Amino acid sequence: MGHFCVVVGCSSKAGRRNGGEKLGFFRFPKKNLHQREQWIASVKRINPDRSKWAPGNHSRICSRHFLQGMPSRDISNPDYKPTIFPTNHFKASTNGDKSRYDRVVARQNRIDKEINLRKVQDKRAQRYIYEINVLAANMTKLKVEENSLLEKKRLLGWRKERLKGAMALEYAEKRRKLSMEKMITRGQTKDNGCQTDSGLHDFIIGSGLTFSCTMEGNEAKCEVLSPGYFDQGLPALFEVATDEMYVKSKPELDDHFDSNFSADNLQGDKSFKAVCGVSEKIFKTVLLCVQEQIVPSRKLSVKKKLTLFFVKLKHNMSYFFLGKIFAISDRYASEIFSQVLKVVFHLSDKFVYWIPQAIIKKNMPNSFKLGFPKCSGIIDASEVKIEAPSDIRGSVLSYSNYKAAYTLKFLICIAPSGFITFISKCYGGRVTDCHLTADSGFLELLRPGDLILADKGFPQVIEEAERRGAFCIMPPFCRGDFQLSEKQNRDGYQCSALRIHVEREIQRLKMFRILQFCEQTLLPDIDKILVSICFLCNLMNDLINE
Repeated sequence: MGHFCVVVGCSSKAGRRNGGEKLGFFRFPKKNLHQREQWIASVKRINPDRSKWAPGNHSRICSRHFLQGMPSRDISNPDYKPTIFPTNHFKASTNGDKSRYDRVVARQNRIDKEINLRKVQDKRAQRYIYEINVLAANMTKLKVEENSLLEKKRLLGWRKERLKGAMALEYAEKRRKLSMEKMITRGQTKDNGCQTDSGLHDFIIGSGLTFSCTMEGNEAKCEVLSPGYFDQGLPALFEVATDEMYVKSKPELDDHFDSNFSADNLQGDKSFKAVCGVSEKIFKTVLLCVQEQIVPSRKLSVKKKLTLFFVKLKHNMSYFFLGKIFAISDRYASEIFSQVLKVVFHLSDKFVYWIPQAIIKKNMPNSFKLGFPKCSGIIDASEVKIEAPSDIRGSVLSYSNYKAAYTLKFLICIAPSGFITFISKCYGGRVTDCHLTADSGFLELLRPGDLILADKGFPQVIEEAERRGAFCIMPPFCRGDFQLSEKQNRDGYQCSALRIHVEREIQRLKMFRILQFCEQTLLPDIDKILVSICFLCNLMNDLINE
């Protein structure tokens, strides 16, 4: 039998030309009960006795009532149920619903593709690390074998030299006996003296020995003597000399890194800034504040421990390299850094605080007094590159599209004088500036009448600040095709000229290279490190000299 559409007011029927349009007829879902109820509710049919209508086995809905001409099993798709009806009892789906659905699907596909790409990159990184470790192990093995060959070669050379000395001694002894025999046979014994071979004499003189001749009856006796070896004779002397030569030529097997670096040798601001990143005055001030909380050890004093801490902040050297410089193990260097960091962070937390308005006005530079006399602070967000996280969730939350790298983001606020008044905790690089500002607790510090300068990345902060009676000023930006007026250009330039000081403060923070790239081992302490560096920057000279 021919099927017809059950929608009220629809005249579509299978086998009919239907205006030349090719129609499809779709049965009500049976397995998906939720979708079946949605279809029945959309049709809104009732029986003659006012009871609820139920579709039969031959009930169909034609393709005219679906946006794409056929139903979909996806609940988020507009065609999950019929939406186009001849009457006005339902709002028909539009192309906007379809385009919105397509965007959602495309976005989800893009996220899945990025996640799969991260998995592939992580697998490649793990394979590269494994290959590097294997290569390093092979290089170490080759180095050990090379050292072993060099040691064998040196031992072989020493034995060869010793054999040459023994052969020379044997030759000299034969020459001496031969000369003595010649001297006796020629009847020269009556001269109460003896003669020696010139070759033997040269050998003995070159060796720094003493030559002695004596007469015992009709026989001449020659002896080679040397101070300290008269009782042992020439063979014993040769044994001692060759042993001393071997000891001197034996290579040192326990070679180690010898560093002449010492914290006591640092003198003057130039040396302290190059090694520690701070002036001598700041170093001694911090040392005076923490010397009672840090316990000296047998190898390192309190000053050397604090120097190790500053060197790690300034140059971000590995613990292995720090251990070689300070003649300690890398594990002990890590423990010292963590120990000093806790003490300095406890001290730093008291020197990064929100300044009262009266003190801000008293120390306000002239450039702010002319344009923004009520300015309480300048805010900005910055990012720190980190090592790629090992888990997918951490990778997604920390990946920054702006930096195209894995980062941590933090919010900073400075007073007009350049003093750091607020520093937030670190968030994943994916977080927006507005969410970071709202979640960090910065807005709770604002007082009625405060004025904050910000860049164009904080549009939602304006409303939040106005709720608290404060103001947030940003450079104006174009909307649509309209150009900025002359006054807007002038105000934007004035705001940007003063807001640049927070960029300078961030640059001062990142002079400590530990904030340029952070390893995974430092991530648990990154908030303490950031606050400690802000404390050191507050001890430096004024950012704005007016």
